[in-house]
Formats: sequence, C-alpha cells, structure tokens
Amino acid sequence: MDNRRRIDALFDRALDLEPAARGPFLAEIRRAEPEVAAAVETLLGSITDDDEALIGDDLSPELLWRDVVVDLAGAREGQSLGPFRILRRLGHGGMAEVYLAERRDHGFVQQVALKVIARGFNADGVERFERERRIVASLQHPDIARLYDGGVTDDGRPYFALEYVDGEPITEFCDRRRLPLADRLELFIRVVRAVQYAHANLLVHRDLKPDNILVDAQGHVKLLDFGIAKILNEDPEQQRTYTTSTWMTPQYASPEQIQGLSVGTASDQYQLGVLLFEVLSGALPYNIAGTAPAHVIEVICHRKVPPASSTVVSGSGAAAARRTTASALRRRLRGDLDTIIDMALRKEPERRYASVEQLAQDLERHLEGMPVRARRDTVSYRLVKFVGRHRAGVSAAALIFLLLLGYAATVTVQRRELALERDRARAAAVKSERMKTFLVSLLESANPDSVRKDSGPRGELTVAHLLERSVERVDEELAEQPEIQAEMLSTIGTAFLSLGRYDDGRILHERALSLRREQWPAGHPDIATSLSSLALVDRAQGDYAVAERRHREALAMRRAAVERDPGKISGSLHNLASVLVLRGRFEEAEALFREALRIDRSLHGGDRHRDVAFDLSSLGALLAQRGEFAEARRKLERALDLRRDLLGEVHPSVAKTTRELAELSRLEGRADEAKSLLDRALAMHRAVYPAEHVEIAQDLIALGRVHRALGEVGEAEEALLGARRMVTAVVGERHQLRAQAESVLGHLALERGEVSTAERHFEMAVLVFQATVDAGHPATADALLGLGKVWSLKGDRSTARQHFRRAFEIRRQAYGDDDPRTLDAMEQLYDVAG
Repeated sequence: MDNRRRIDALFDRALDLEPAARGPFLAEIRRAEPEVAAAVETLLGSITDDDEALIGDDLSPELLWRDVVVDLAGAREGQSLGPFRILRRLGHGGMAEVYLAERRDHGFVQQVALKVIARGFNADGVERFERERRIVASLQHPDIARLYDGGVTDDGRPYFALEYVDGEPITEFCDRRRLPLADRLELFIRVVRAVQYAHANLLVHRDLKPDNILVDAQGHVKLLDFGIAKILNEDPEQQRTYTTSTWMTPQYASPEQIQGLSVGTASDQYQLGVLLFEVLSGALPYNIAGTAPAHVIEVICHRKVPPASSTVVSGSGAAAARRTTASALRRRLRGDLDTIIDMALRKEPERRYASVEQLAQDLERHLEGMPVRARRDTVSYRLVKFVGRHRAGVSAAALIFLLLLGYAATVTVQRRELALERDRARAAAVKSERMKTFLVSLLESANPDSVRKDSGPRGELTVAHLLERSVERVDEELAEQPEIQAEMLSTIGTAFLSLGRYDDGRILHERALSLRREQWPAGHPDIATSLSSLALVDRAQGDYAVAERRHREALAMRRAAVERDPGKISGSLHNLASVLVLRGRFEEAEALFREALRIDRSLHGGDRHRDVAFDLSSLGALLAQRGEFAEARRKLERALDLRRDLLGEVHPSVAKTTRELAELSRLEGRADEAKSLLDRALAMHRAVYPAEHVEIAQDLIALGRVHRALGEVGEAEEALLGARRMVTAVVGERHQLRAQAESVLGHLALERGEVSTAERHFEMAVLVFQATVDAGHPATADALLGLGKVWSLKGDRSTARQHFRRAFEIRRQAYGDDDPRTLDAMEQLYDVAG
C-alpha cells in the first residue's frame, strides 16, 4: 500500500487513454515499476464495459481498491465489536462495511448502524475514516443521524456507531405514500434546513442523493453519510488529500464536481436542486445512464436544464404518485417551482442562490403563496431598484401623490366597504343557492326508480354508493366552480371518514386542500379547515406526528386570522390536544382541552352546547388516564347527560362518552359497571357504523380488558382477537390500537401459562408502539411489564429487570411517584432486584 497514491494517479491516467493505448502505457511503467504496473493492470482488469461508460462511484479508485485488493470488515451475525453485537449486514461503502448492531446496557437496548473500516487501508485511509467520525460527532441536529460511540476492533480497525434509521430513500417514501406536492415540499424543506445546519458548521456534504436522505415510518428525515464531506476551513493540504477522490454519483453531481474543480456550499445546493426536481416531477434533469464520460461532462456542464414541468408525461405514474393528474401536475410545477429549481441548477455556482437558506425560504414562501426570490427580475422588482437609486426625488413625488390619494380615499373608502359587503353577501347567497340546488339534485337521484342495479344488495342505494355517486357528479358538474367543488369534496370526504373509509376520505380532502390553495391566499380559513380534516385522517390511520403538524398549522392560521372565529380556534385546540393524548403528552393536552372548554363556555353562554359536551368528554377521559378519578367522573357524567339531552339516546358521541365512562369505572375497580356501560356503547356503535370500524374495535379492546378483570378469559380473548382483526383490516397493522390488543392478549396468555405465546404478543406490542407513538408513551409500559414477567419466568432476571425498570420510569414520568400504576411497576422491579 506504500505506492497507493502513485497507483491511483497512474490508474487515472490509464482511464483517460483509449483501450488500445493502455498496453504500451503499462509496458513502459513495467520496465521501472513492475509491482505498480501489476496493480494498475489489476484495477483496469476489474472494470466492466458498463463501468467504462460512467464516471463517479463505479470508477472510484477507492471502490476498485476495495473490490480488488482489500478484504472487507467481514463481521458476522452474533459477533461482538466492543459493547455492540452484530445483528446483520446493512451494506457497504467505498472503504467500510455497515452493520445493524445492538447494545444492551444499564437496562436499555439500543440499535445502531455500526460502520467499520475495511481491512488493509493505509494511514491515509484510516485518517479519512477518523475524519468522517469527527465530522459526524460535531453535528447535533434532529434531521442528521447522530454519532453514539466509537472504538477500535481487536485487529486495530476503527469503527463508529451511528443512529440507526429504519427508513427508505426520500423519493421512495414520497412515492409509496403518494404524497401530494405540498407535503413533499414540507419534507424537502427539512432536508434543506439540515444541509443549512451543516453549512453553518463549515461542512459541505457533496453526496446528496436519495440513498443518503432517509425517511422513517413517522415521516422523520435523516441526513446520512458524510464520508466525502468537505471542511471549508480545513488546511489546503488536507483538502487535497481528502477531496481529490472522484467519488460522486454522476446523476446528482454539480458541474464543478464533474470538472474536478473546487466545490463549496453551492455544490450542495445544486445537488438539492436535482433532488427537488426528482421529488416533485418523478424524473431526473438528465438521462446520462450508459453514456460516455465526455458526454456526461457536456450534458451536466453545458446543456440547459429542462423545466421540471416538461418532464411530466401522461401514463408515467408520476402524477398518480402525487395524487393528481399529469396535466394538473404540470400546471402546479410551472411558475415558481420551475423557477426555483432552475435557479438552484444554474451551471455557474455564483448564479445560484446565495445560500441553501435562501432556497428553503423560497420554498416556504411558495407554500405560503408569497413571491419568491427566484422570480424577482420583474417590472415591480426593477421599480424597487429604481426607487432605491433615486430615493430623494421619488420621496418628494410620493408625498404629493399620497396627499392627493388620501383625499380620494376619504371620499371612496366607505363606498368601497359597502360594495364589498354587498358583494360578499351576494357571493354567499349564490354559493348557498348552488349548493342547495346540487344537494337537492343529489337526493332526488336516490329515488328507487333511478338506482342502478349494481348499487347494493337488492338494488338499494347505500350511503357508500350515494357518496361515490356524489363524487362523480361533483367532478362533472362543479368543475368550473372550484369554491363549491372544494366545499362538496370536503363534505363528502368527512362522510367517508365517518364510515371508516379513510383512504377515500384522504383523497377527497387532499383535492379540496389543493383547490383551496389555488383559490385563496395562505392562511385563509378554508385552507385551515382542509388541514384539520386531513389531520383527522392522519390521526385515524395512526400517523400522529403528521396529524400534530397539520393541527398546529391550522391552529396558527386560525389564531392569526383577521376575523378570528373563536369556535374554529376551539376546534383546533381540541383536535391538537386529542393527538397529543395519543402521543402520551398528557400535560400539554390537558392545558389545550381546558382552553377549548373556556372558549366554548364563553362563546355559547354555558354548558348546553354540543361543543362544550365534546370538551368535557375528552378532558374527562384524559383525567381518567392520569388517575384523577373524581374530577374525571364529574366531567364524564356531565358530558354524557349533555350529549343525551342534545343528541338523543342513540348517537355516536353518546356511545363514545359511555365507553370513556366505562374505562374510568374499570380503572376504579368497578368492572361489572364497566361491562354494562361497554355493552351499551358497543350496541350504539354497531347500530350506526359499518360492521368493521375503529370505534367498534376500541369498544372491543375496552371490553377485552373488562372481561380479563372479571376473570372471563375466553370472552376477553374473543373480543381482543376480533378487535385486532378489525384494526388490521381497516387501518393496517402498524396502529396503536393493534398494539393495545396485543398487549392484553399477552397478559391473557401469561395467565394461561403460555409463556412463548405471551412473549410474541408483548414483543409485537412494543414493536408497534415504538413505530407509532412517542418514546415514553404510558401505553408502552404495560407491554414492557409483560415482557419483564416473561423473562422472569424464563429465569433471566437481568433482562426482566431491564424491562421492569423501563416500565417504571415511563409510568413515573406519566403518572407521578404515588400513582398505583407506578407503585405496581416499582414493586415488580423490586421483586427481581435481588
């Protein structure tokens, strides 16, 4: 390896020659340096025909050295490196292998991505690897994978442990979830902000591509792999040593990278531009696969980048992956987005944005409906510049003009306000009349004489069929009336949600949001309404992080509105609080529920309103979870009385409060009373909902807990298995309700002495909880206690202690030191402490 740099340099020179000229070139070297010539010949012999057509990763000297000369790290499953145990191989880079590993320490189990340098690298290679570790250690950002630990293997090779990201490349995540453009942009802005943080710490990433930007199931972005990052204030000699490698991915490389020039933060901006092009349009700016190096240089360095909108073609699948049509996607990309991408992809670094922060700001301004920097070269922009150059003269003229304008304004302002009010009233009346006409027409179509034979059993028109027909008619009859079309799509979408058809509801609410964003400025109340509706879908499907983000955005819009609507603000507070309860953030949720209750009581002059009853019910359920049983019962009983009085004896809201009161009774030890209440709630829900619905599943889980408390094991298992099947069918396997069912099933199996079965249930519960709720959610503690009991029965007191300790810490944080649930966990921990 002493001649490594010499071999690399000669190998690069050989690559520049025609294949026929390489033989004489090697022969000349062989006369003076036979060993060096042999190494270069070996490297050249490892290149395939496809490799010849590419530059970048596949022709990296480091990569070829790895393939030809170097044995990789070679760790195997079960092998230990320091405190880490190898679970499986994840992949490899040019100079290292990456493994999934875990560390069990002080009661905690931590999974990491373990990066181990390959065998055979000389001092320069080791220093480069150590340099990457130092870079990652210096970065502390929520969207950049963190460094946990580092060390040296028994044979002297350095390694380091990174945050393990169980995710997928950002492009695949967006397409698999069929994210619309707005959601893709919000996700991408987080990537840009992470890169901005790296730049602020004097680092240029230089390899921004989908494989290095992963998104996990909760939508958290993680930027990875600073292996070829550049330190901006690094010693020039070190920069030469570490940055002359040709490692890059040609499709995402900047012109300055392709030409081997010095790169700065503008190079990362270019790569972000390529990635943004792909995330939004589904295509890359250029197709250079399989082309010769000279052609690659010509394309990337000199050919004009096509507008992203021009790459969208019908039938490609790109539009469907964005929940829209090809023509609509092209329209959405034209204008600001095409211009933003074009500015980021300019050939000359100095003509791009001054920083990636400006790129992020332009994307945010676009989402807010504001003008963007990239489109400043307009008449209005030139006018601003003119004013700046001639400030004194313009100021004098402006003063005279404003005096005249002020006089005119005093004469016309009242007339204009009256006209606006008249126009608003007329518009509202027209809108109301059109919606009434449409709805009457729709209901007339439900006449049995007009029902299609395939509408349902025996030809009746079911609610679902009526809604499906409504969507068809909205598309056909309201296409030229986008405001009314959005209103109807939103209404039908909400109806689909009530039936448990969440995917259908999501599509309609996304369409309504898109229409409203095209019609209204950012922050309009209708946009907030669509965001709230989409958040309800996210919540129902278990995507609590996204639901929280949308509810917060809607709440901010409603608080900032010129004409604030207290009822809408209260609704947003309530919705946000409900999601925070599901995420285990009880204290913050309680404050929001109480604020909503104060607003609604003030707005409606007391308790006799369905919104007040809604607040009381949710607040009471939360207080029950927190162990404040007396106040919880007062709130829930008052809510139940109000809902029965206002809504009738059989209503979904009455059923929900009845279930919440039953849960409180169970927690208080009144299982018989809880069972009676749950039977009523389940009967009501089955009377108004389809046979498979999440509300019914929640009833069954609650009923399973009560049957268990009463010692009715068979009935409990039947209810829980039914709930699990229903949840999986309606909202999928990765949902908190599924985890709740698994946890109770685990305890039932333990009570029957089926330790292995119990272990499977508890492990699945913990896995689903970890994938769907925040760390430290109190629901996780129940499953961890079950796992502790399993390991205790298996004789492994150490592992049992780990699970009991974690459960105890979660409950203490959620409920306090004196709560019976915390004391129960502490008692079980003490039982195995010896």
